[in-house]
Amino acid sequence: MTAVVGILNKRGIAIAADSAVTMNRRRNEKIANSANKMLRLCSATPISVMITGSAGFLSTPWDIIVRRYRQKRGDIAFTTVETCIEDFFSYIPTEKMFLTEDMGREYLNNQLDSYWNGVVGQVPELDKDENGKLNNGKEILKAFSNRISSGIKYFKESDIMPVFQGYSFDQFKAFLGNMVDMLFTFKTDDDDEFSVDSVIDGFYPKDILDQIKDEFTEGFYYYVTYGWDEGSTHLIFSGFGKDEEYPVLVKVMVEGGFDSRVCYHINKEDIYKISDEKPVAICPFAQKDIMEALLTGIEPYYYKKICEEAEQIYERIIDRLDFSVPSNPDQRNELKKLLDGVKYKDLIKQFQRFGKNLRATERGQWLKSLRDYDLQDMARLAENFIAITSFERHMTFSPEGVGGPIDLAVITKNDGFTWLNRKSWYHHKDVGGQYGKLGV
Repeated sequence: MTAVVGILNKRGIAIAADSAVTMNRRRNEKIANSANKMLRLCSATPISVMITGSAGFLSTPWDIIVRRYRQKRGDIAFTTVETCIEDFFSYIPTEKMFLTEDMGREYLNNQLDSYWNGVVGQVPELDKDENGKLNNGKEILKAFSNRISSGIKYFKESDIMPVFQGYSFDQFKAFLGNMVDMLFTFKTDDDDEFSVDSVIDGFYPKDILDQIKDEFTEGFYYYVTYGWDEGSTHLIFSGFGKDEEYPVLVKVMVEGGFDSRVCYHINKEDIYKISDEKPVAICPFAQKDIMEALLTGIEPYYYKKICEEAEQIYERIIDRLDFSVPSNPDQRNELKKLLDGVKYKDLIKQFQRFGKNLRATERGQWLKSLRDYDLQDMARLAENFIAITSFERHMTFSPEGVGGPIDLAVITKNDGFTWLNRKSWYHHKDVGGQYGKLGV
């Protein structure tokens, strides 16, 4: 559980993060307020990273990876923030402790199980005879094939992940080895008869699985190499490359890795570059409901419920009018024509557009003010965004997943990365604010 925010204008960036982390062990849950979610990434160029979602990559905490990267490659003066991001993810597999071959195979095995469940879970109900046996195995083959091909089409609508550019299907199969064979052996029905009960439990005759193996493997290749909607971890990189006059913030989605490659993806809309055309940006992440409420005038959950209720109100009005139609056939037909002419779906869309424009206008007022903010005001705003979210969680019956000390820093082109507030029991007093407490 996390709340972080980045605020950007031409002067620089203010970033803030809470310290709450949720730990799970079996059915028990514990929240601690000691997590380091904001760290310097480079020394030669002022670039930082904030962590939301999973606190680790496979079996290694992200803060260990970031510190090791800064130690090994932090003296490189990257031209842009995006160039630094590419180098960061290409560096991780070079440290075997972060991504071993066994780790990659375990990750791929977990993804294979997820892919199998996604394919099998969509198989439609099949015809059976009086003895409960399936009439025709071709139905299941067709169901599998349609599901796999539609999945491939869906994944191809996204961009292939950067690290898999030029990564062939043959390379993938070589690393995959016998994983699909092992899965299919486990999923093979020992009974020669093709029973509905077995299909419900996810088991199939060997000849059916043999026929879909190649297509299934191809579908899995696209499943793990193309971009997805969300990752288990979001890393928010922000700062200046040496060739960038104005600040940049980029959100990266990360989801494990295999075959010496880290699976990460960047959506175009998650790249914020300050320019003359876009001089400001307010970027909340993770638990951002309260921050969005302040920026837009309404909390996102309540806005969604209002839109849903508006649609139901329109539908109830139509139902009541239809119920009240007179028994006179002529009057009934005339009123029915009038009701059919009411395009209430268009009214709902108009209502939703009105709400969207209202929220955008309210947010625009913040952005206009932000153009003139100095770094002190930006930092104060970032800190208060996190504080008010933490306060709301404390005062309501929501889990207190946002809380603890607030880490706060500013980044400028000339002065670099400077800590304003950093939790720790130890402080390097002789280096000012650049390295902060505990050297992080």
